Amino acid sequence: SVFPNGNGQETSKSMNASQLLNHPSIQAAKDEKGTGLLLSESETEVALKEPTHPAHYIIRLARAFGSVTILQKGAVDIISDGKYVAANAAFGSPRRCGGQGDVLAGTTGVFLNWALSTGVNEDISPAVVAAYGASVLTRRANSMAFTKHKRSMVTPDMIQEIGEAFEELYP
Repeated sequence: SVFPNGNGQETSKSMNASQLLNHPSIQAAKDEKGTGLLLSESETEVALKEPTHPAHYIIRLARAFGSVTILQKGAVDIISDGKYVAANAAFGSPRRCGGQGDVLAGTTGVFLNWALSTGVNEDISPAVVAAYGASVLTRRANSMAFTKHKRSMVTPDMIQEIGEAFEELYP
């Protein structure tokens, strides 16, 4: 699970993505490569004040739309509801094919339904937790499909890997 560290420490310096991933006040839900993170509320405020911060515009956009949750796909998936920011930098594969975003959207919807029906930690938005979980699952299924099919991988190959990826990540 992904949860803020809650230590109340204020951070006043600007940080780049590498510094964020290694910052001691960030408690992260890390995979084996340590690529996940969740910023605390105070760290989110720092990101908001730094236009060069990778999450700056996602936080602003989420707040501008009334604290909706946004998942920005990229080399690092960035998720924010305007209050919290989560990021997933786990590598999926070098192959990009049409439909991967549809897989991500579908798994996000399923995870959000589960999060809302099971009552996740009340300190963080169920939508942020769901989007982070879906990002991790989608990237893992992508990696597994690429391992089997290499450059001939297509999105249905990813879909075939979702079950195994889910069992591996969320036993």
